[in-house]
Amino acid sequence: MAWRVQFHADFAREADELAEALRVELRASIRLLEHLGPSLGRPTADTTVRSTRT
Repeated sequence: MAWRVQFHADFAREADELAEALRVELRASIRLLEHLGPSLGRPTADTTVRSTRT
């Protein structure tokens, strides 16, 4: 079963400003979440390990 991941508009704007490496990591995590849904578990599904602005 595929899950649908949606961003709040404020987060989508912030995500666009992340460094390329973090955007790649974010996209990979989203693909995992879309595939596994709530069974993905911690830390990928419900916590932020790091966040930096460029």
